[in-house]
Amino acid sequence: MKTLKKVLFAMAVTAAISAFTACTTTVPGYAQGNFPHDSESYQVLGRITVHFETGKAAYYKLVEEAQKQYPGADDVVNIMCDVENNTDYILSGIAIKYKK
Repeated sequence: MKTLKKVLFAMAVTAAISAFTACTTTVPGYAQGNFPHDSESYQVLGRITVHFETGKAAYYKLVEEAQKQYPGADDVVNIMCDVENNTDYILSGIAIKYKK
């Protein structure tokens, strides 16, 4: 019976470690899309940073903040997400306004 308890305890510890580390990355992310470097079609307004918790509509919060800081902002590009801890994130990007 003691052996069974030890095995179950070891399995529980292994499952707990896997649960807390399975979705965590230790390497920096990379850009998957290319945004045009020439500024003929848009104007760079500035950098935006938003702190949020898991489960929030983060992109929309970032765009709202961009429109508060830079009235007339159309979009946020080059978005990066940093993790402060397991529940708090920092989302940042560049606010732009498209030229008509």
